[in-house]
Amino acid sequence: MSSLKTPIVIFISASLCSAAAIPIASARAASAGSDQFDYPELMVTPRASDRLQMESRAEWDNRWSRFIPQDASALVTFTAGLLQQSSSKDPNNRAQLAGLIAGGAWIVTDLALSAAYRPYDSDWERISPMPKRSEREQLTRERFSEEALDSAASMTRRLSWLSFATNAATGVYMVSKADADLGKIGAASAIAAALAPLVFPTRYQEVACDQQNYKKKIYAPVASATLFTTSSGQIVPGAALSFQF
Repeated sequence: MSSLKTPIVIFISASLCSAAAIPIASARAASAGSDQFDYPELMVTPRASDRLQMESRAEWDNRWSRFIPQDASALVTFTAGLLQQSSSKDPNNRAQLAGLIAGGAWIVTDLALSAAYRPYDSDWERISPMPKRSEREQLTRERFSEEALDSAASMTRRLSWLSFATNAATGVYMVSKADADLGKIGAASAIAAALAPLVFPTRYQEVACDQQNYKKKIYAPVASATLFTTSSGQIVPGAALSFQF
């Protein structure tokens, strides 16, 4: 695949004379002799495939600490349900049942995810045998690796929001049914703890975000000081910003 790589250079200069205007000029030129794209997927360090491999090695060792914020939220909701036993206005104690079911369900879910959910490992097993001799093969490999990183982040982000919605709603329900102060404090704590998965993102979300930021830095503008000549022939200091796409 071939194309001209076209730099856009923006010159901004400010005259030292207060009466002079600030000239802004732009120039667009084609880069001669360039017949290939510089793909950010291949220029970024570390590459997505390297990051996926590194994270897959550590995934199993850190399996029990990957969902600590969700674990904490579920445990607080479960405890708040226990506190409803002697403080609920409802004779059937449905508030206690709601807290125990919501908190217990998330505890079991998080334990199951910690024990069996290993997206990095499974995706690396699929991507690692892919060929990487040509630029096209390398690009395919890196894009699949990026998809793997983003997919794990997206999945855990949805789990975080689902955990928040479930535990917060259960906490609000328990507050509305609680009669004693102890039950109200427990339910309010469940609402506050429900925010933990949103405040503290998972490792999967952090890795995907970091990898995207690494790519963005590749095409950051380059600034340099220079001198310009105004229409009247006066030489003034200025700054040049260079963007390349």
